[in-house]
Amino acid sequence: MADPNRTHQATPKRVREFRKRGDIALSRELVSAGALIGAVAALLACSSTALSAIMNFTRDAAFAADGRDNSWLASSAVRTFITAAAPALVGASVVAIVTICIQLGWPPALKGIKLDLARLSPLTNLRSAFGLGAAAKRTGTTLAKLVVISAIVALTLKAGIIPNAIEAGELGQVAWSVTKRALLVVVGAIALVAVIDYWLARRRMKTQMMMSADELKREHKESEGDPMVKSRRRQRAREMAKRRIAVTVPTADVVVVNPTHYAVALRYDESTDRAPIVVAKGVDEVAARIREIARKHGVPVMSRPPLARALHKHVKEGRPVPSNLFRAVAEVLAYVYRLRGGKR
Repeated sequence: MADPNRTHQATPKRVREFRKRGDIALSRELVSAGALIGAVAALLACSSTALSAIMNFTRDAAFAADGRDNSWLASSAVRTFITAAAPALVGASVVAIVTICIQLGWPPALKGIKLDLARLSPLTNLRSAFGLGAAAKRTGTTLAKLVVISAIVALTLKAGIIPNAIEAGELGQVAWSVTKRALLVVVGAIALVAVIDYWLARRRMKTQMMMSADELKREHKESEGDPMVKSRRRQRAREMAKRRIAVTVPTADVVVVNPTHYAVALRYDESTDRAPIVVAKGVDEVAARIREIARKHGVPVMSRPPLARALHKHVKEGRPVPSNLFRAVAEVLAYVYRLRGGKR
């Protein structure tokens, strides 16, 4: 019975967890139907070869009834069986494997087909076999299948062509035709039952994977992090940035701004720096704090939106300006030096 508290659809993470531990919608009816379809298809495709082998063996066996050495008959029977049955066995195996692989998906949930060691216990198997509930369910399912298949075969054979065939002397040909028709109809019915069973299995699994509000909230915290913790981390980062820029911005020669969103403080000392250095940078609140400290300590603030954005995006604090920005930075520094009368 579904948990009434689980009203939310499963998240991709929960689906992956179910697949990882092998909880998938795996329909045995679909595998059985696939095997039957493969066997019937192979049998019909190779029917002429199989019938020819059987007829040849029957003829040889009839001629061998004279009592002479018949030691070859056993090996001939094996060859005939292999010729007649091998295509059906191969077809059933291939289609069954393909059906299993389709249900396992990609990457394959191999645990979905891994044998449970408890199921290998004879005691467990006996309990399962003779348990009233399980036995009743299996018996009911089997009887329902037999009734459906028998009804389909009866309706197929009720075509009224067998008596005419007897009169025409074509019983063998018509019997094979009716058999093929019955096989196809039965396979179609079983395939329909298998598809319905697979749909029900997927529906049960979907219901089983549904989540409650608490589970959804807990998963969100595990995946994205606790919002309160993330908020505290951001607050600590802002405080550390404010303390850092309070020390580094006064050492700058100029602050380049966006003018409101970005601020980058630059320093260039010919005696120690091979290139201008970004000593501080920030956006929004931090940028406003950089501008405030710069004005307080007499550091020029210049509006150069493209340069400010480029420096903020491509240069880390404490790193030199890249060569492609040398010219723009040099023009700013030259302007600042002129304002100071050539003094740094």
